[in-house]
Amino acid sequence: MCAVLAVCPGSQARDLWASTRATPTAVWSTPVNLGSGVNGPFNDSLAALSPDRSTLVFTSDRADGFGFGGSDLYITWRSRK
Repeated sequence: MCAVLAVCPGSQARDLWASTRATPTAVWSTPVNLGSGVNGPFNDSLAALSPDRSTLVFTSDRADGFGFGGSDLYITWRSRK
């Protein structure tokens, strides 16, 4: 799985999208937006996915951040079914 950065149509905010492929030489699938559980109304970017594909760390310039300007780190986990 690969995290892809794209701009939402009609918005200036960046969202995180995901795309997959069966093998290293296969064509990538059509990217799917990770949705509101990950993306917010601000700029979400620079994602890193853990080797087991269960944890995503990314940056965002959300208003509720605790940084000193710019972007903060956020983490989310994939639910196990």
